[in-house]
This record gives sequence, C-alpha cells and structure tokens, in this order.
Amino acid sequence: MKKHITYISLLFGSIAFAQIQQGETTVNRDEDFEQQSVTVQRNYEPKVEAAEKIKQTPQIDSVATDKMHVEYALKDVEAESDFETSTIGAEELPVNDQNPYNNYIRLGYGNRASLILDGYAEYELDDDKSVGASLEYLSTNGSIPDVELDTQNSKMAAEGFFKMNFENAQADVRLGGGMHKLNYYGTSLTQQEIENAGLDDVSQRYTNVYTSAKYDAFNHAFLDKVSLKAGFFGDKYDANETNFDVLASLGRENLTELTYLGDLELGASADVNLNFANTKFEQIDDNKFTQMTLGIAPMLHFGGDILNLKVGANLQYNSESEADVSEFHVFPMAEVFVTAVPEFGLYGGILGGVKQNRYQAMYNKNPYLLPNQDLRSTINKMEVYVGVRGDIGADFKYDASAKYQDLENMPFFSRYLSFGEPYKQGNSFSTIYDDGKRTAIEANVNYLGVANLNLGGQLMFQGYSLDDFEEAWGESAIKATISADYKMLDDRLILGGDLFYVDQVKATEHGTMTFAPSELPVYEIKPHIDLNLNATYLILDRWAAFIEIQNALNKNYDRFLDYPVQGVTAMGGVMFKF
Repeated sequence: MKKHITYISLLFGSIAFAQIQQGETTVNRDEDFEQQSVTVQRNYEPKVEAAEKIKQTPQIDSVATDKMHVEYALKDVEAESDFETSTIGAEELPVNDQNPYNNYIRLGYGNRASLILDGYAEYELDDDKSVGASLEYLSTNGSIPDVELDTQNSKMAAEGFFKMNFENAQADVRLGGGMHKLNYYGTSLTQQEIENAGLDDVSQRYTNVYTSAKYDAFNHAFLDKVSLKAGFFGDKYDANETNFDVLASLGRENLTELTYLGDLELGASADVNLNFANTKFEQIDDNKFTQMTLGIAPMLHFGGDILNLKVGANLQYNSESEADVSEFHVFPMAEVFVTAVPEFGLYGGILGGVKQNRYQAMYNKNPYLLPNQDLRSTINKMEVYVGVRGDIGADFKYDASAKYQDLENMPFFSRYLSFGEPYKQGNSFSTIYDDGKRTAIEANVNYLGVANLNLGGQLMFQGYSLDDFEEAWGESAIKATISADYKMLDDRLILGGDLFYVDQVKATEHGTMTFAPSELPVYEIKPHIDLNLNATYLILDRWAAFIEIQNALNKNYDRFLDYPVQGVTAMGGVMFKF
C-alpha cells in the first residue's frame, strides 16, 4: 500500500513539476496572454455549531509491525523473437552536378577579323579576404556597304579588386582602366572628297583610369554604406577630365515603434553626396568646365507590414564655372509603397535632383563625339511617378510604372558641321540643350514558369514637350527588349538570345553658324530590329565551347546619323574554367 502511495505521489509531483516547467516556458515566450478574473457568488452562511471540534490530545494506537523479509531470484529466460537486423542500403541524395569553378578565361575568333578575349579570377587569401581581376578585349574590322572609311573598332578594359568581410560589414577596393579605339567613319563624303580632305586618319582613342572603394554595413548601424570613386578620362585630341564622387548613406529604419499608429516603425536616414568634375578641351576653343554638387537628402521612414512611407527633402548646392552658375536647390522627396499581398503592390512618389553631364557620360551614350563639348548640369525640378509591381507565385515577376518630369538643360546630340580636322567632316556629334517636360511608361517582366527557361522583357514609351526644339533629337519614342536563356542536356548546353526594337529617331545638325532652334534640319533614322544569339556547351568539367552571333538579321541600320552598324558577326571559341 505504501508503495502505491509512493508511486501516486511521484506521479502527481511529476505532473506538478511539468506544469511548473510549462509555466516557466510560457513566461519566457514573446506572446503576452490576457489576464482575466472570475467572480464566484455562493449563498453560504457559516454556523459555529457546524464546525468540528479539534481534540487537544490526540489518541494514537501504537501497533508493532515486523518487517517482512522478501527473497527473490532472477531466472535467465532466453528471449524468443523472429526479429533479425538487416543492412540498410545507402541512398544517393540529389546533388547539384554544376561544377564549383567560378574563374574562367575565354578566347574566340570570327569573321570581320573579330577577336574576343575575356576572363575573371578570384583567389581567397583566407575566410575573410580575397583578391581578383577581370579582363575584357573585343575588336572588329570589316567593310560596311556604302561606307568609304575604315570601321575598325577595338575596346579593352581591366580591373583588379580586393574584398574583405567583417563581422557585420563588407568592403572592397578596386583599380581599373580601359581604352577604346574607333574611327569617325560616319560621313557622307565621297571617296574623292575624302582624298581631297586628306582624311587618311580618322581615328579617335579614349582612355580612362579609376579607383574606387565601398563599405557596406549589415547590422543596421547608423552608417549604412559609403562609396568613393576617383577617375581620369581623356581622348586623343587632348581632352581630359578628372572626377571625384563620394556618397554616404546614414540612418536607421527601425529607431522606434509607433504603437499608436498601428505598430508602424519609425526610422530616419540621410544620403550625403559630393560630386566634382573638371574638364578641359583644347580643340576648336580652349574651354574649361568645373562642376561641383554638394548635397544632403534627409528622410523619415514609416514602415509596416502593408504600408511603407518615406518623406523628406533633397537639398543640393550646384556650381558650374563656365556658365557662372551658383545655385541652391530644395527638391521635395516622398515615396509610398502599399502591399497587402505579394502578388500586387502599389507605389508612387515625388523627387528631384541635379545630374552632372560630364564628357565621359556623353561618351557612354555616343562615342563619336566632337572633342569639345558644352557641359551643363541637368536639373530635375520635379519628377512624379506611380507604379505597380509584384510576384505571382515563384514564376512571374512584373514591374510597371509611369513618370512625369520637369527638366532643365536636357542634353541632345546634333551632328557638327565644319571643315579641317578629321572629326569636322560631318562625322562627330555635339551636345545641345533645351528645357521641357518628359513623360515615360516602362514595364519589366520576368517569367520562370517553364523548366530551365528564363524569359524576360522590357518596354518603354517616352515623349517630350520642349520649349525650343521641334524634336527630341536622337531619342526614340519606343524601345523594347526580349531576352531568353534555356538550359538543356542536364545543363551542359545553354542557349541565349536578345531581341531589340528601336523606333524611328529624329536627328539634326548644326555648325559654326548659329541656327535658330526652329530652323534646324530634320533627318529620319529608320526603326530597326536586332537579334543577338549565343550558345555554350560544356564539353568537360573545365572546358566549354561557345559561339556568339551579333546582328543575326544582318541589317546595316543606323545607330546614329550616317553611322550604319556592321552586318552579321559570328565568333566561336573555347572557355576554360578553374
């Protein structure tokens, strides 16, 4: 009997201890339980005579009990069972057969004396540091129908980097440069006129050197990121430009929680920028342009599960020496994003800012430049935008937006007419500016619903309403791109392609004589479609063969006025991974 009582006591003790442990676990949870009370009403009237009297002297019967002696012995009984252990066969788990090689070098050759050489390599010094380099070289040289001048073009770029990981941040430092050689072949002169002008050499050469450093923090510290970049850009005709850019992002998005506003989190941030460029030209006239922009954009953040709001201002000081400009701008900044479900989210906002138009930035848009440009900063006085984006499952992503901009000093390209130098034969472009409004609609989609297929597309419509110019020179109203990549044969064969469409473009020209904006001539550049194809086949783990076809439709369309592109160019080669 005592033994049963002991078991029962242990059982209730264990239950009580488990309840206590459960209570301790509940207390340590993040959830807060609501406390409630229950009031029990009972109609009970106590009576004194109902109470049992307690005897002062208890009476105990003393009974002597002898302890019983227990004897027992274990009997060895052999267990009877049909169970037998069996060997479990190893099951092969699915493993990604992709090789782990991230470094490569590629070499290829094709028609039009086209040559391609590129590569990438990164070496880990330890778990937190690595160094690496990249190289790219591409050259082509081939005749184009109705073009008398040489169309040779070669471009090279190289970069070295050092990466370092910290406990809550990452940093990298880069040093690079490049060179681009081309010819001003886009002229309407006949062969006889070319010989009379002595245009034996119509080449241009651009060079650039840069260094950059970047620091990114991951722990939501006050200093989010810092980037610095300094560089030099120049050309064959003694034009040179030095530039320096600093950008720092400060603040935190979760300073405190605003419970009275539906548990929104309050944050604050500020982007600080310093942009400087000094450009000198020695052709035609000795011109010097110094542009400096210094600013800060403080913002307040209100973030929640459905609503995210940013409100602030962009304060920018802009200085331009040649135009004798020294201005301080205050632009409104606000952005709202509302999403109730991942499939559909609405966003919109208003912003403004200052963008420097540098010689190198103009080259990136059109490399056939006159080696003397008018450089001004574009003022985005106001930009209003709305859009919708979302993820429909894991297979379809989309983003569509519309914007309206009020811009000052929008740059456009006009062909420059003059005589004498190789770049003065109606074969170079100069920048002209106008103020006005721009509207644009853009859409981007990405579809992954078919196995091994990655399909994407971009579409843009834009229109201009300018103060002086009749047309937005050199700008197309419609641009579209479709890109696709497909893997087959267990990912050993990768096929890719890009299809481009550019609508009609209006072009103009001007020279040393001043033209009224309404008197500028109008030329039409026809719309065009271009198709690029590529394929890579993995022969061995480290070796692959590739082929690239540019302008597969073999159309000599004009990219710029009187600058037709080369026809179909096919290159093939090998790639080694390591």
